[in-house]
Amino acid sequence: MILAVDPGVTYCGLALFSHGRLIDQHTPKIPVHTRTVDRASAIVDTVNHWCYTSRVPAKTTGVPMLECLVVEGMFIYPPKFQNKPPNDVMAVQTIVGALLAGVPAARRESPLAREWKGQLAKMVHHAQVTRKLFPEEKPMFENASEHARDAIALGLWALRRQKEDIK
Repeated sequence: MILAVDPGVTYCGLALFSHGRLIDQHTPKIPVHTRTVDRASAIVDTVNHWCYTSRVPAKTTGVPMLECLVVEGMFIYPPKFQNKPPNDVMAVQTIVGALLAGVPAARRESPLAREWKGQLAKMVHHAQVTRKLFPEEKPMFENASEHARDAIALGLWALRRQKEDIK
């Protein structure tokens, strides 16, 4: 199984894939009236609970393990290109680090947005993603939050499904 995460300071988009197919998506809210480190810990607990309670089977050791955890990494762009306050980017990167360290997975990846989706606007990118989905996945994508849609797209990238349209 692959878990893709679009991290944020107030919401994280989650997308879970099994055997190359999207099986679930979720957007948990992160408590914002807490310190960044507490938010990071809360989202790790939330992700582990959501992912491992009923979705990822335990290995023979009894410890459930994802095949791959993919979390979008953050990058602080030069001021004229940055559309988010640098402190917010740093807070999100704290959450990224906590997820990579705190969610059990056999393999971890943390690509930057420019590596997995390029510089496309969200609406354009989401339209392209729709063409990469199997028919049974489309309702989950259509009913997902913007954050979960980004996680789904990131998961498709991890599966190398972004290159081909599904007929």
